[in-house]
Amino acid sequence: MVCSLKLTLPSSPRLNKAARRSASLRAPIEHSRAALFNRGEDGNAPSDVLAYFSLEHILLEGHCFDEVSGSPPRGLQFVLGTAVNPSQFDTIVMANLGYFQLKANPGAWVLQLREGKSKEIYELSGHSNTEQSKNDSIRVLIDSFSGRTIRVRVSKQKGMEQRSLLSNDNEEEGGIWNTISNT
Repeated sequence: MVCSLKLTLPSSPRLNKAARRSASLRAPIEHSRAALFNRGEDGNAPSDVLAYFSLEHILLEGHCFDEVSGSPPRGLQFVLGTAVNPSQFDTIVMANLGYFQLKANPGAWVLQLREGKSKEIYELSGHSNTEQSKNDSIRVLIDSFSGRTIRVRVSKQKGMEQRSLLSNDNEEEGGIWNTISNT
């Protein structure tokens, strides 16, 4: 989606491009005949500026917590996609606030745990500010330019309570660091 914006700017003061927009929009400049950064530096800048912005993505933001411990699952990975292409975008849950963000566009999306350790160790156990869900996925509708912020709760699967996403499961096999530390 390309949007045009015509601005009438005074040429004498120094100005920077700062479009007021929702934080959930990713809209870089598509085309402009005049530089939009540090306007007025040379004193010869035109007063009318026409710029085209391209809306690339709307953010899907969220917070994720382990249902048992209440803390963020450090290193948990999500994928966002559609029924046809389930893995278009991916992200990792941040350890401090359980925050994650994914690029999206208007439409219906499917959020699920990424194949591998995330899906082996964890399962989805609850969510809010979303649409319906299946056992292993959550449907999310992006229906405005404001994006969407969701909350996801996960829990470790039976038998996986002691496993960690960040630990190396093959530590007993060793590696160069284990060889150096054991000698």
